[in-house]
Amino acid sequence: MELIIYSAGFWAVAFIYTMLEAKGRTGTPPTTVLKALPALFSAVFVFIVSPSSSLFYVLMIIALILCGLGDIGMEHNLLAGLGMFLLSHIVFTANFITHGLQYADNVSFGFFAIALVV
Repeated sequence: MELIIYSAGFWAVAFIYTMLEAKGRTGTPPTTVLKALPALFSAVFVFIVSPSSSLFYVLMIIALILCGLGDIGMEHNLLAGLGMFLLSHIVFTANFITHGLQYADNVSFGFFAIALVV
């Protein structure tokens, strides 16, 4: 049930912002907050449905909050927004490396190493 409520809120806000952007009505404080809401909804969703407060979920929430801040930053200063998105991707990558690779076998790890090089 939580997924249905989350999905409805996420897509409604994303659709409303896209329509406002298409009409050139962005750049105001309400639309800036509206742009960040999908990422912040995602962080709240992960917080609500996480079975424990393990490092995986904490890093995921931090990365999603940084994505929301990146959306806000992109509306005001391109460099600040890019910096927030860079930090969020660093946290996403750290989360993947610390938790995703612990279950990987040699073949999966080999594909991951090749993908990093390419």
